[in-house]
Amino acid sequence: MQPRDTDRLTFRPVTLEDAGILHELNHAPGVMQYLERVPPPIEYLRTKTIPERMRMSVEHPGYGMWIASLTDTGEFVGRFGLRPNSPNKGDAEIGYRIMPRLWGCGLGSEGAREILRYAFEDLQVERFVAITMAVNTRSRRVMERIGLTYVRTFHVEFDNPLPGTEYGEVEYALTRAEWSRL
Repeated sequence: MQPRDTDRLTFRPVTLEDAGILHELNHAPGVMQYLERVPPPIEYLRTKTIPERMRMSVEHPGYGMWIASLTDTGEFVGRFGLRPNSPNKGDAEIGYRIMPRLWGCGLGSEGAREILRYAFEDLQVERFVAITMAVNTRSRRVMERIGLTYVRTFHVEFDNPLPGTEYGEVEYALTRAEWSRL
């Protein structure tokens, strides 16, 4: 079980062979600005990140990480993920990263909208959540475009905080009942 392809995007589950393209994505200018000071090395992707996402998809069927490509050319667009958002077993949290050369084309919103549909229709999730730094306006716009609404701002203590951390993290969410009325 995985998200359906959209008009412009084709999804497939992440594999260990994707370490190179994920490494390229993580090192593209601006992609990790609100996530980490230093992107993880390729070996970390091969031995930790990708195996964890693949294991999650076994332990929690239907959840995981998907590689998105342009349907017409096969060009790598980015990655989308969905994970259970514990402790609320009915919650799911989305994550996404898009290659900067494709920012502003609506592909992030298109992919996130499909992950949202998939979570509610196929996985029967009760509440869909997205979290980012308050200063990450691009990601917040994607959240708003797909119908999520602002829930709260909260603060997390970090050992080596990123610039903008002082403004907090924001949570956006949508319940299945709210989604059915959209």
